[in-house]
Amino acid sequence: MSKDNREIEVFKQEYSTIMGRWQKENKDLLKQVDEISQELDPLNDKKEPLSDDEKKQQKELTAKREKAQKAVDSAANDLHVTLMGLVPSGNVTKDEMNDLLKWMKKTFETIKKGLPVTKSFTIEPDLDVNMSKLQIKSLGVNLIWKF
Repeated sequence: MSKDNREIEVFKQEYSTIMGRWQKENKDLLKQVDEISQELDPLNDKKEPLSDDEKKQQKELTAKREKAQKAVDSAANDLHVTLMGLVPSGNVTKDEMNDLLKWMKKTFETIKKGLPVTKSFTIEPDLDVNMSKLQIKSLGVNLIWKF
């Protein structure tokens, strides 16, 4: 195994560790958003006018969900910064970069299948590669909220 291959393997291991830890750390928060949405959706979908108690509950649940969403968004931004600091060696061959990109694509598909953690949240990996320089320009995630 060449030095570059070891560096690619280290990148893969670090990337997998970071993503796994992020998912584990944010699972409860994502479930909280989903649980709030399950309470809030019937109020938002109600055809007849809401009672004063229902309006109050709707307002409280909306604020609570927005607060939880902001916490998840902040965690996603932290993840993006962490991933941007994780760069494979600039001395990779074209074949090694192609292999890495194939591995990342497979990993991204697994992540997309593994998340949503909840019915209202999905994660889409975001990767921008400069193939002429064989460098990762940007690596992160996009959060998709569905309510």
